[in-house]
Amino acid sequence: MRKAILTIRALIFNIGLGVMTFIIGVISLLVWPLSLKTRYSVLIQWATWVMVWTRWMCGIRYEVEGAENIPEGPAIVVSNHQSSWEVIFFQYFLPPQTWVVKRELFRIPFFGWSMKSLHPIAIDRSKRVSALDQLIKQGKWHLEQGRWIIIFPEGTRSRPGQVRKFSSGAAALAKAAGAPLLPVAHNAGHCWPARQLIKYPGTVKVKFGPVIHPGERPARVINRELQDWIHRAFHELDGREKPVAALAEEKAA
Repeated sequence: MRKAILTIRALIFNIGLGVMTFIIGVISLLVWPLSLKTRYSVLIQWATWVMVWTRWMCGIRYEVEGAENIPEGPAIVVSNHQSSWEVIFFQYFLPPQTWVVKRELFRIPFFGWSMKSLHPIAIDRSKRVSALDQLIKQGKWHLEQGRWIIIFPEGTRSRPGQVRKFSSGAAALAKAAGAPLLPVAHNAGHCWPARQLIKYPGTVKVKFGPVIHPGERPARVINRELQDWIHRAFHELDGREKPVAALAEEKAA
């Protein structure tokens, strides 16, 4: 019975999300000739609405630790990646930003078109050398414009309870641009699992770590520090409580 209720709520949630994404997508196309600031303000309204809709329909809330670590100027945000929730959360919670994304996302109607209007760093992951050069060149430009950059160094979404090996792109960009890195850990996958319809009610824990300055260290050393902090912080968050998703999996087993 509980699974049926969660499924129905998830379906209603997806319908509402689809309608709002369509509306925002159309508005984004209409304001495309206007300034980037105007286009981004449209996205902020979408992210705010989705966060409210997620809490109301799916019962997903969030708690933030370490908000005092968020710097005033633009930074490179490096986070583990488990779902779509954290993508929306960063748009809602942090200053104007751009993202390192897969080029294929532009093919998604309305959502992809809206994303393209905001000039993200769209890379071809099959071309690693040119992708890194593109990340550094475009990333430096966005930072100079005062925009934050969001990077998920795992490259794809992980299962709840897991963190994959990090690529060193964020560290290489930070070193080339002399920009600070802001590590973030969260456990959103327990409430919003990747590639699943059902969303589980609960509280997503988000932790911002101390800023990491690249200095003169090699990118691999910086990347190791990032990965170690996020791994450690994630497992601390993940072990605090057993979320609804984990309980459901145990019961099914």
